Amino acid sequence: MRFTPYVRIGTVLLTAAAAALFALAAPAHATADQCETYLRNWGYAVGPRLQYACALGAGWEGHSACYREMVAIGIPERRADTACYFAEQPK
Repeated sequence: MRFTPYVRIGTVLLTAAAAALFALAAPAHATADQCETYLRNWGYAVGPRLQYACALGAGWEGHSACYREMVAIGIPERRADTACYFAEQPK
């Protein structure tokens, strides 16, 4: 099969664009600090209990322990789920 010059150029440009996106993308890592920041951005006062919940998310029990603690504190389930997702990511 023979490719026209336009197909070759298009393939090269597409490959270059994809490589640029990967090179410029920020790392997708999150921490307990980002868990706390997420909650602050939603207007929650992040005190010792929420800090503890975010730290649980970064620990060996991970998401489920963080989630249970946040829901017990009174954080809505959907926000607790997202905050704990941030906390459980590797540094």
